[in-house]
Amino acid sequence: MKDSITIELDENNYVEVHFECWARGKWLDYDVPPDPSGHEIETVELHSGKSVIDITNISEELASALNYDKVEEAINEYIENQ
Repeated sequence: MKDSITIELDENNYVEVHFECWARGKWLDYDVPPDPSGHEIETVELHSGKSVIDITNISEELASALNYDKVEEAINEYIENQ
């Protein structure tokens, strides 16, 4: 299943991450917790004012500036709370 998450950078800028989650079917069992490892990031977009920039291809180079670990952490937290 495809989904997305928005990560606010400040009041005018945010990053939108589109990902596919293939482990959701396992969550139907009450005894099985959500599995955040069952996802793959498809696109990463930087929204600034009226412009949208696809930064998927350069996101690794920007990882230190964007704190990519925080993006992964936010996606994992979002998936776990579904």
